[in-house]
Amino acid sequence: MRNRRAKHFGVGLIYSRLSLSACVEAAKKSNAIYTFNGATGIVRWLKGEYAYLAPNGAASLLRRLAIKFNWVTDEDLKESKSLERYHTLILPHAVSLPTQAFRAIESWVHQGGYLLATGQTDLPPELLGLSEVNWYRPNGYTMIRYGESDLIAGYRGYTVGICKPASGSQVLASVYEVMNPQEEVNGQMSPLLGPGIIRTKQVVFISLPLFETFGAMLQGHVNFEDMRNWGHRYKYLDWLGRFVKEILEDSDWKHLWHVRVKPWGKSRGVVVLRHDVDESSDLTYLDYERKNQIPATYAILNDQRRQHWLKAVASHPAAEAAYHFDTAPQKTTIIELLLRKPREVTLEDILKITGGRGLWRQSKKARDALGIPILTGQRHKAFFFYPETIDGMDYLYKQEAEVLGLGTMFRFTNIMFTEEKKEKDSTYVVQHPDTSVPFWFPFKLWYASTNDHHALRGWDITHLLEPEPWLTEHLLNQEEYLEEGVYTLGFHPAHCHGKAFRQEGNWDWFEYAVELGRSRGYLFTTCKEVFERLNQWESLDFELGESEGWVENHHSPSPITVYLEHSHGKLFFKEKETYAELVNPNLTKLVLGNGDSIQFSVG
Repeated sequence: MRNRRAKHFGVGLIYSRLSLSACVEAAKKSNAIYTFNGATGIVRWLKGEYAYLAPNGAASLLRRLAIKFNWVTDEDLKESKSLERYHTLILPHAVSLPTQAFRAIESWVHQGGYLLATGQTDLPPELLGLSEVNWYRPNGYTMIRYGESDLIAGYRGYTVGICKPASGSQVLASVYEVMNPQEEVNGQMSPLLGPGIIRTKQVVFISLPLFETFGAMLQGHVNFEDMRNWGHRYKYLDWLGRFVKEILEDSDWKHLWHVRVKPWGKSRGVVVLRHDVDESSDLTYLDYERKNQIPATYAILNDQRRQHWLKAVASHPAAEAAYHFDTAPQKTTIIELLLRKPREVTLEDILKITGGRGLWRQSKKARDALGIPILTGQRHKAFFFYPETIDGMDYLYKQEAEVLGLGTMFRFTNIMFTEEKKEKDSTYVVQHPDTSVPFWFPFKLWYASTNDHHALRGWDITHLLEPEPWLTEHLLNQEEYLEEGVYTLGFHPAHCHGKAFRQEGNWDWFEYAVELGRSRGYLFTTCKEVFERLNQWESLDFELGESEGWVENHHSPSPITVYLEHSHGKLFFKEKETYAELVNPNLTKLVLGNGDSIQFSVG
């Protein structure tokens, strides 16, 4: 048992219901609400920057950085005493906070707390190191220039702050407006809007809607295809995340990396081999993986080869059989959909496949009638309807507790706001070899309607289809981006010896990916194992003060293997009987049973 707690023990991420309410009212005034029939009734979905996706963007990056955090509510912000347990607060796009929050946050900062605020906020300018801030809604995107790096961090038309720094504040970066990323790729033609990042001793303020943009890009809420021309097209969100990490490191926020809980242990990252079996019966990949004890995930369709693949995958103990869920009738092509020929399938027919209760119905049938496991589901065909597909996914998660997550957010045709048929970017196609979400770590999508606003329970993950060796090399080279990513590489058995991509087939590409990943210290595992391990990571309670902390397993009934990275000193454990394995000088391994709580100090 513990007798006392550290005064500051964690990172708090602010999710403000008052800010959501303000976004809803602004969306109503701007006619930025999309109405459709969802799985349980009429849904009124928030569009544009009013969707309040910034908290999810920030949460996704914190997980990517292996930084444990707690959600902070409006009620928590009303008294500075309730903030004392946090050494850091992250406040993304909080446009309307409780009146009491201003004084509470100011008092907390004066007592030594670190505050990162991004995007539009009603916090007093002086708390952010400003003498004045005016909110401007640009016609274009907003770009930030930090040192020698230029990157677009604000989506087109998303509100940005025009700031005047207060005396004594430090300006770290400037912000520019970019009208056409393809033409202004070097940023030379972009007009200066003013300071973009302002720092005081304890506060960093980023005036751009960075996390709102991040959250929107994660789930197909915006069409950012023209932003890819700016650079880093295969890792754009990892690149943006690396930028945030550098800002915080340069601001001397090293406490965030003092001790971290690492989900992958000593591995450099994770490689998931995904095989969509489709109409093939070629076992070459499976035979190789079984012989070399390499885990992989096989997505199995409801077709005539279903039993063949269920039996084959069962012969490899480290392989996962997953459901390859449909997004359109079997013979539907993108051209047929876009042309909408009267004799062909209708838009309404396709929506029924994953929208409403369609995804749940087909998944339930796959498990109950066909014997296909549904612990993870992997998308088949290229169709994604925003936001109807997310509504269908949310219903699936609520009905089937065993579903851990899906592999949905990769190269797709995004048909946005289907009922309206009038948006300029209402349909866009992500071309091969791009991926729809260039973020290499599992993440959660966010349900963003006027009366229901929450993270989906299950995970989602992106992947690349049939990557050539140069692209695999680029993907697994993390030096310019973020470390310890999760990289799903898709190799269809049909293309192993088939001629769709090249005359000799893609076996050599697959073999290169396996050998490269192994030689660089990547962990090979299944999609199921990735989601399970992240659920365990999320369930851990982790508290960290200046020199001591705790890690606890109060939620998982099964033992959890915990890896603590301590790059700034050695760990000492209060309980002498604690079993700890020093994996390397900076990494300690623990195993926590249900109810176990271990206190440590950093020397």
